[in-house]
Amino acid sequence: MEKRKAKRKSRSPRQWEIMSKKIIEYFYSHPHANSHNEISEKFDVDKARIQRILAKELARRFEYAKKVRNQ
Repeated sequence: MEKRKAKRKSRSPRQWEIMSKKIIEYFYSHPHANSHNEISEKFDVDKARIQRILAKELARRFEYAKKVRNQ
């Protein structure tokens, strides 16, 4: 028999903002353990949300780098 996963906890927008910062910090400070699966298990967040958080952060960093290069 398969074990059912517990329902994930719902979070407020402020909690998601804080969680996003923690996920980004973890992603950059643990290069050996930064797969979406590991981050998903550690923070109890689904993989799609992790992908969105990281994609948004990488796009922000890319835009900033582009601005700095073009000055």
